[in-house]
Amino acid sequence: RTGDAYSNQFGDPITDNIPVSFQAFVPQNDWNINWYQWDAAHDPEKDYETFQQIFNQEPVKSAKNKKIDFTWWGKIGNDLPADSFATVAETKFLLKAGAYEIGITADDLVKLTIDDKTIIDAWDAAYTALDENTHHRKTIYLEAGIHQFKIIHAEKKGLATLQFYINPL
Repeated sequence: RTGDAYSNQFGDPITDNIPVSFQAFVPQNDWNINWYQWDAAHDPEKDYETFQQIFNQEPVKSAKNKKIDFTWWGKIGNDLPADSFATVAETKFLLKAGAYEIGITADDLVKLTIDDKTIIDAWDAAYTALDENTHHRKTIYLEAGIHQFKIIHAEKKGLATLQFYINPL
């Protein structure tokens, strides 16, 4: 397609009818997302193994979403917790072989596994001491095929966020 005339960042005029192209990587899959509430006996920072026991109970909320892009300024839903909750999101991506940049922004704690291998491990409250430390990025090479992605996130208190992206390089 061709684009309209515009000025670039230096103020130089660019004429119209110049070919432009844009291709976005937008995986068409669903994330299965469950939210769980935890108590002091299952504090995610004290003992991760004990914390994981909450996943044996019924989730307080479940959903299917095309992407992981959440910011909670309060409760995660009507009659649902605003603090002391965990998010578990799982999906499968059919990917071409290649390098991918993967990123997660999370407040408070987060882990990402791909095919049961930990890729991002930010299970430490030190990552939330400064806003710029809540984003975690990793470049990895993946073989062609179907890959299982799993995000485990724990919110302690205050603002909560969980965002994920993947882009081929």
